[in-house]
Amino acid sequence: MIKIKDYKNVIILEGNHDRYINMYGNDEETPSTTFNNKTKPEIEQSNIDKKDIRQLARKFHQLAYFTYKNTTYIVTHGGVSTVPENLLMTATTQFINGVGDYSDDIDYEFANNTAGQNVVQIHGHRNMYRLPVLAAERSYNLEGQVERGGHLRVVTLSENGIETHEVKNKVFKQISSEVQS
Repeated sequence: MIKIKDYKNVIILEGNHDRYINMYGNDEETPSTTFNNKTKPEIEQSNIDKKDIRQLARKFHQLAYFTYKNTTYIVTHGGVSTVPENLLMTATTQFINGVGDYSDDIDYEFANNTAGQNVVQIHGHRNMYRLPVLAAERSYNLEGQVERGGHLRVVTLSENGIETHEVKNKVFKQISSEVQS
């Protein structure tokens, strides 16, 4: 991401774990055991300069909101239950972590709350019910459990509409039941 962060057609969405990247780049203590035990050593072994990490973190966006071919798109990490009336007055944590409880079916709620509107949601992060990429009418869910051997999910937007892609992750580390507890 460091290599592509300055391209004009790249928007890097902030996820719920990305605050640790920012904290690490600014020499702050990170409260995440997973980050401290896994991600931090990987970053340190790669010899990535903390200045590059700080520059990357400055490029984080909480959402992408645009209109293409008469359809409005809202793209976030966490998912929203509707298009907020005033995006500027919406807490960024809602775009990063999602709205409501983690177990809420954000895709179903979005489809119901935006019925009759020409708006599409694309998000990751929450998919407790293992929904397909097109998780509800006009709501695309990119969480495919890639880190556990699931699928990397991607959507391509073109003049022909939205095309979905899934690539099975065959290279992952099994998590033992002791570690999960």
